[in-house]
Amino acid sequence: MKTEYELYASSIIKGSYFNAMLDCGRDHNWWLELALKYLPEDVFDQNKERFLFTSTATRDACRVARHYCQTREIILLSERILPGQKVRDETDPKARYFIYVVLHEVAHAIRKHKSPKFDNLTNDEYEAQEKEADELAMTWFNEHVTKRNNKSLLPLTNQEIEAAQAKNRKLMENMTDNDELKPIIYEFFFKFSRFEFALKEYKYRKPGKYNYNAEPDWNSFVNDFEKTYQASESATKLLQNPPRKQIIKNGNLDWEDLSFGKSYSLLKKVTLSIKTIRNNLFHGGKHGDKSWDDTDRIKFLLVNGNGVIDQLASLHDELRAHYRDEY
Repeated sequence: MKTEYELYASSIIKGSYFNAMLDCGRDHNWWLELALKYLPEDVFDQNKERFLFTSTATRDACRVARHYCQTREIILLSERILPGQKVRDETDPKARYFIYVVLHEVAHAIRKHKSPKFDNLTNDEYEAQEKEADELAMTWFNEHVTKRNNKSLLPLTNQEIEAAQAKNRKLMENMTDNDELKPIIYEFFFKFSRFEFALKEYKYRKPGKYNYNAEPDWNSFVNDFEKTYQASESATKLLQNPPRKQIIKNGNLDWEDLSFGKSYSLLKKVTLSIKTIRNNLFHGGKHGDKSWDDTDRIKFLLVNGNGVIDQLASLHDELRAHYRDEY
């Protein structure tokens, strides 16, 4: 058996077992290293070149090369269960559930369980596999806790797992089955894109050299209308409860409340708010901030964001014509 140092060398070290095994982004790989250390050392040693963990947490999609599909068990982790930046240690319920899920999937692989769909399992066969993986994951977890002898690290219970699973089912429903949000999200993207088109079509384009990219000049737009601008009802609501923004804190992704400079005009605050909503939806990332699990909060931001964009487009006749395609 390999030495402990050889087995558990960090994933940031090229050539280590973790380096060849983990592909979920540096921060998430750290959590996976921790989870896999809950396995008995001999079990990990026997399977140290067997697994490949990946997720879409740091990208839009993921293709696993055929070589790895032929030589390793591929375990795809949902972004939804990754601990995130606000989880600081393994005593956190979200971290505990994440570790359990990793152990559960490893148990499936080690026991050579079959695919419910592609192997045409009966419901009884499927339930038997799940029970075996549940029990093995729970055993590994609690044996590790006992070995650590840390008063802050409590044994895992079935009740804790059931509560975590119920919470994650709710998150899945919000993400995939919420027909109420889908048209509002589409409307926001359409209106935001249309308004930036109108800005460029009128005269609000960022200056640059020959053949530079055509980008909307929000600052010039704000400068022209900030003295006469009066907030609509939607704008007032948005400023009273503005969106949060994603930041880099101590080298890691985090979230903070959107703040405004003392010299910011009312219009500048409003435009910053809707641009923040757009950034969060389009490429800001959504894990790690509890508001993304709140359907009512997301609806509030989108509905009022749509109202604000309509108002901004009405501040000038030509701008409104481009926005509404009235030629």
